[in-house]
Order: sequence, then C-alpha cells, then structure tokens
Amino acid sequence: MKKLVTSIILIVIIFLVGYYITREDTIEKILIEQVNVDDIETNNMKIKNSKYFYEKLNERQKQYYTKIAKGISNLEKTILIDVTKEKEYEKYKSDIAIAIECFLADHPEVFYVEEQYEIGMIDLLVSKVINLKPKYMMNTKRRLKILELEMEKNLNEIVTLVGGATGEYDKELKSHDILAANVSYFNAGELEKIPNIKHTSYGALVEESAVCDGITKAYQIILDKLGIESVFVTGITEGIAHAWCKVKIDGEYYNVDVTSAKALSKDSGDNSLIIHSYFNITDKEILKTHTIDHKEKLPECNSIKYNYYNYNNYTIDHFENFDYKLRQIVAKQSRNKVLEIRSIGVSNVPKNLVESLYNMNFNNYKTNNQKRLSYSKIKDDYFVIK
Repeated sequence: MKKLVTSIILIVIIFLVGYYITREDTIEKILIEQVNVDDIETNNMKIKNSKYFYEKLNERQKQYYTKIAKGISNLEKTILIDVTKEKEYEKYKSDIAIAIECFLADHPEVFYVEEQYEIGMIDLLVSKVINLKPKYMMNTKRRLKILELEMEKNLNEIVTLVGGATGEYDKELKSHDILAANVSYFNAGELEKIPNIKHTSYGALVEESAVCDGITKAYQIILDKLGIESVFVTGITEGIAHAWCKVKIDGEYYNVDVTSAKALSKDSGDNSLIIHSYFNITDKEILKTHTIDHKEKLPECNSIKYNYYNYNNYTIDHFENFDYKLRQIVAKQSRNKVLEIRSIGVSNVPKNLVESLYNMNFNNYKTNNQKRLSYSKIKDDYFVIK
C-alpha cells in the first residue's frame, strides 16, 4: 500500500513538473516572439497606424507597446508581457501603464477596449510573468466587425462631404465643422455616470454623442482618412479633465479643440452653431484657458499662419478702421449662422460692435426682432448669433 501511495505521489510530482516546464516553455516562446509594430492592424478600417507616442518610449516600453497592440487587436483576455523578479514588479508595472496609455493615444480607432485594465503576475517554478488583462466592450471579433462597419460607413460619409476641399487647411476646417455640427456633447453631470462608449470615436461617429475625448478621437480618424497628421492631447480646462488634438498643417502643428467649437451650441440648444476660437491656435494662446499634460513630449505650436481668424482676415486691431473692417467681415460671413470677429488692442469692443451693426442696419443680428443685440465672448473673440 505504501509503495502504491509513493508511486502515485511520484507520478503527480512528475506530472506537475512536466506541466510547469511545458507551461514555462510555452510562455517563454510567446514572450520572445518578435512582432513589428508596423505589421499590426488594430481593426479593419485601414486607419494609418500613428507612432508618435511609440517613438517617445524607451526600448522596454516599446516592447510592451507592441505586445499590447498585438494582444488587443486579437481581443486576447490575457496578454503576457514580461518575466520579472519580485523587486522589479512595480517598475515593470509602471512601464506597462505608460505603454498602454501611449498605445491608446496613438490609436483613436481602438474604441473597443476600455481604459481600465488589470496587471497581475503568473507564478512559475523559477520566475514570475507579468500579464495584462484588458477590458473589452465586446467579446467576439464578429461583433467587433459589425461595429467597425457601422463606424466606417459614417466615417466615409463625412469624408465624402469634405469632398472638393483642396489643401490641408480647407480639409481640416471643413471636417472640423461637419463633425462639430453632427455630434452632441454628452453631459451626464458626473464623470462616473458617463458610459464608456461616450469616451470613444464610435460614440462620436456612430451614436453622434460623446464627451471631449471621444469627439477628439473621431476628429483624428477623419483627419487620418484625409491624410492629415494629428496628436492626442489631454489637460484641464475650467477645473475639468479635457482632451483635444494638435494638428499638423503645412509642416507646423496647431491646437484644435473641437469640443470648444460647440460652446454656443450648449447654451442655445442649436447644435449647428459652430465657432472657431480654438481652431489652429498656439500653445501660448491655449494655455490661457487650458493646462497641457506632458507638454515636454508634445510638438510645439507656435505658428499663427493658419489660425482661423488670422488666415481669413477676421481680426480687427485698430479702432480707426473698426467699422470698415467689420463691414468686410460681415460680408465674408454672410452665409454663416454666427458672426465671428477677433479684436486685439481695441477698447470698448461691445459698444463699437453694436453701434456698427445698427448703423449698417443689420436687422438679422437683432435678437427676436427687437432693438437690442446680444453677443458672446471667449478670450479676444466675439460672437453674434444671427
């Protein structure tokens, strides 16, 4: 009987040792597998893979980024990342967090994975393996394919509407205005009550309702389809976490905040009211109202060439020609729902604006056909709704 028990124990030990050796060998093969980040397709929409944030990583973080990209593209529930010792766990864990943050920033088309995830360890005989467990919004590639087709359909419709726009600036502006007019800002009141889908490009492009990061990601995907580079940016405005992007036009980067283009829409209830106070502005200008996370890792925005007001000559900078310049601006914006001007170095702008419009007898700017006129102001920009 003792011999039988001893034999069973030995068999179990041999089995367990063999199992762990095989398991460790399998895991090791997965971990040393070389994958080129350029060969990974994160979905079926043929979106150009950005590598802006990937290039900012160290070599270990780049390896993690690549493993994460491959795992997420295959909807893997557990992604094996690296072998570690106990004392190195926190350092490696931090590198994984940086890598996944950079991956999601580079890939706005990856709407199907939540920003929440778990990092843990698998204990082997002689080592520990760090693994990442993403949280997906769907469980099958078939379901993902259906959602991607929905998003691609709406994306192509917007690209078609941009149509005959020529040059990067014209494409950037037209796509900005189309997206802003067709997406509503989702306001749940509390951050915790915002559904995850509202933080995604799918929420903005398909559900046509999203918060700032979802709207920004949708804009980046549209720009990518139009051949225009952009970089995802986060920060704080009015004490609340916020997102926008830096867009590369004619070799120079500019800040573009599509969500802020809807400032008048929120108050008026008219979703088609679009303004351009945050279209192609410098870092210096956006820092008046926003903070920028990781500013040192982002491209600088110093040019004013393609700023909306500067490029279109919608700026009034002398009191002496206020009335004359305003007449020119009004004529140029005759088809717009909102009159937009930027005034720099001119005092009593509201008074001058009202008097000039009444002298020109522009009754379409009078509120409710009464003898009064209302305006809004953001930074140095003034807006009058027709």
